[in-house]
Amino acid sequence: NYTNRLFAYFTGGYAFRTGSDWWSPGVWLHNGDNSWRSTSDSTKKEHFQASDGESVLRSFRTLRLGTWNYESQDAATFRHYGPMAQEWFAAFGYDGIGTIGDDTTLASADVDGVLCIAVQALENRTSKTRLDITALQEQLKANDAEISQLKTENEKKISQLKSEKDAEIAQLRMQLAAQQQQSESRYTELVKMVHALQQDRQEQDQRQVLLLTAEEGQ
Repeated sequence: NYTNRLFAYFTGGYAFRTGSDWWSPGVWLHNGDNSWRSTSDSTKKEHFQASDGESVLRSFRTLRLGTWNYESQDAATFRHYGPMAQEWFAAFGYDGIGTIGDDTTLASADVDGVLCIAVQALENRTSKTRLDITALQEQLKANDAEISQLKTENEKKISQLKSEKDAEIAQLRMQLAAQQQQSESRYTELVKMVHALQQDRQEQDQRQVLLLTAEEGQ
């Protein structure tokens, strides 16, 4: 059905300006294009101000994002994605120099700009996270190396201590064996001395008996 429609064919494309001359801001549709182009030449811009990407990301938390339809459209047929202009304007409508957009409409170029700032902020987060992960991985490697070194040193110390204790035990055993040998020698000597004393006592007893016998005979 081609009724109630506007068709235009220009192989050179389309250009719409919002100012009074050719160099005013506007949009183009070049030959072969399937979407509008807007003026974004850096030589045509001024009062550039960098945006705080983290602040932009945080502002997205307050937006109601989802699907909806206009009140004049059939909800079953015409559904759309996107934020609400009032919330978008409250979040991004003031940059400290002037006003960006209004609270009832959304300019696709400005939306794209905000999304680019958000993407850049996410990339900065990702890069920082990667650096943090790399630093943590290096720290983990260093910790593993230190633990391995401490383990090796402890094993050496344990081995050395065991050797020292084994040597002390061996020396104590030698000393104990020597003391046992000395004790046995002393015991043997005491036994001999006891035997000698007993024999001497027997001899004395015998001499005493002989003396008594001799006296009785007189």
